[in-house]
Amino acid sequence: MPAGSARGFAYGLGGAAVTGVGFGVLLGFEAWRARQVIGRPTAQPPHTDGRYGKGRGAPVRLLVAGDSLAAGYGVQREETIAAGVATELARRAHRPVDVANVAK
Repeated sequence: MPAGSARGFAYGLGGAAVTGVGFGVLLGFEAWRARQVIGRPTAQPPHTDGRYGKGRGAPVRLLVAGDSLAAGYGVQREETIAAGVATELARRAHRPVDVANVAK
């Protein structure tokens, strides 16, 4: 590899590393600031396990896994991702949907 190409590659790699570190610092600051304003969650997420919808045939089984967004912190049961997906799936499939939510 010619010296000029190696130097350009090194500058590019260094720039990418600095950008990545910068984004990491920014996201860390945003998370810290959000905890200052919002605080830590004190309530448990809503219980979303169970059967959604009606219809014929065997129920579709849906496993929901993920973080606090999938768990439903800060929203009502019907506003959770699990409830929304299960309700729409039941409507489209014309079958009930059994949900098991293991998100934390």
